[in-house]
Amino acid sequence: MLQVPEESGRDVRLNSAATPVLNEEVLQAQSAQIDTISASTYTSRPLLDRPFHNRYGRFVARTREFDTDAAIETAMSAFRRAGYAGTSIQDLVDATGVGRGSLYAAFGSKEGLYLAVLDRYRERYAEPIVGLLKEGVNTKAVIREVLVGVVDATVEDGSREACLVVGAATELAHRDLAVRDRLQGTIQSLEDALFELIVRGQAAGELPADRSAATTARLLVTTIQGLRVVGAIRPDRATLMATVDLALTCFC
Repeated sequence: MLQVPEESGRDVRLNSAATPVLNEEVLQAQSAQIDTISASTYTSRPLLDRPFHNRYGRFVARTREFDTDAAIETAMSAFRRAGYAGTSIQDLVDATGVGRGSLYAAFGSKEGLYLAVLDRYRERYAEPIVGLLKEGVNTKAVIREVLVGVVDATVEDGSREACLVVGAATELAHRDLAVRDRLQGTIQSLEDALFELIVRGQAAGELPADRSAATTARLLVTTIQGLRVVGAIRPDRATLMATVDLALTCFC
């Protein structure tokens, strides 16, 4: 044991691992101090913002109930406008109107909210395209519909919000495995659906059978993402549609 100077008349000793050994008197004094702090500090706060004591005397934070779906939607716009690094927790608090503690309680961290946003983005934008590709009958018409839809969505985006997949890929995918896994899942689902559509088109004689369906699917995915990037910078529909028309002659 190492003896240290007494503080406020109480004897505090440290063991060899430098861990405080507190006697019963010290513990009781600390408990009384906590009660005093809780009574004086939190009385002025709104009821839902105050912590409370559970049956074991520990603090348990109260958090406001809120619409997590609405918070994710609002956070999505914030991240698309400013990126991950450019969006602070305070920005998210201001945008969603949800307290910092409540956001942490619901999503665990800023990254947790970002991952939830990536999942919602996939549901909103990627899964409908995958569904269209899987149900498509006329291969060429379906591929054109998808590409034209990307152009229209990009041009009509008056707020100039970036594609979240592209933004996450350039900003975070090289250093965040959780983000990379989600992006790979999104891209892979799109590529798989295109591959299946192309194989059906080749079997039906709609597409040349001597071209690799896998390579063609990857090329189409690259074209889709390229349209989103260029469209965000220069949202000119005529220019983007000229790219679509030329791309279709190569694919089909």
